[in-house]
Amino acid sequence: MIPAKTKKLLFAKSGGRCAFPGCAYPVELSGLTVGEICHIHAMHPGGPRYDAAETEKLWDEANLILLCPTHHVIIDRDPETYTAEWLKQAKARHEERIVRALELGAIERPQPDRNKVRPLAEAFVVWERNKTNADEEFWQDLFVNNPRLIAQAVPDHILLLQQKCYVGGKSFENTGGNIVDFLFVTQSNRNATLVEIKTPVAKLVGSKYRANAYSMSEELSGSIVQVLNYRNELLHNFHALTRGDAAQFCAFNPRCLIISGSFESPQLDACQRGSFELFRSSLGLVTVLTFDEIFGKVKDLVDLLADE
Repeated sequence: MIPAKTKKLLFAKSGGRCAFPGCAYPVELSGLTVGEICHIHAMHPGGPRYDAAETEKLWDEANLILLCPTHHVIIDRDPETYTAEWLKQAKARHEERIVRALELGAIERPQPDRNKVRPLAEAFVVWERNKTNADEEFWQDLFVNNPRLIAQAVPDHILLLQQKCYVGGKSFENTGGNIVDFLFVTQSNRNATLVEIKTPVAKLVGSKYRANAYSMSEELSGSIVQVLNYRNELLHNFHALTRGDAAQFCAFNPRCLIISGSFESPQLDACQRGSFELFRSSLGLVTVLTFDEIFGKVKDLVDLLADE
């Protein structure tokens, strides 16, 4: 786990801004729409830019870079372009620009609002005490009461539009309708994000397919098909669902997000983890995040805002 002091050092040296060249995305501590602390060399085999020779340095500040969520996805989906050396150079140049800008007074360091992080800190305590809870309703209630948790996964300010939202699909007998767990909209353009929340104990990986490859679990595969079906129904029934009132929300290539499983329980070996990483990085329309990844981001934010 990254020490809190290391996170604060990285945040300070980055000036609270994404280190990707040309990105003007600020890390907004007051609004809790934060960037993401990313590993240059991946933590696990199968991850982007993994290097077994670097395993002892994974938690060092030199192996970390602060990025906005969008550029985090971009670099991890194309590690051949965004190599470890490329990222280290980009980070160094960014930190040099921040030093010059601070000296000239061109920028100011972000001033955090610690009151806004309290609900997330409380949610993190709930996570720590309930990691093996297999009740979907429990976790859905937690996310409904703390919508900023979802904001850690979506690179935009988001608003909860509807829980248990009907997206179409009923037959002429008025049966078989599709109900997505949550429908969120982005604050900037009100574009839809469909969210399915499972449990931390949901299996991620299924049986071994070959000596060095695993299939995904039936539960994860089913969840992906399910949310894609919801997305398809939403696109087909958009005008009927909004009754012509496009101000409610938009459906321009809506995002899909699944929160399921955890790398902590059960522990995945290197081959299983590699198969999972390869699988989810190949998904175009669906983002899959685990519970421990979501709450890991929450912990980063809590650590950044904690008093010395």
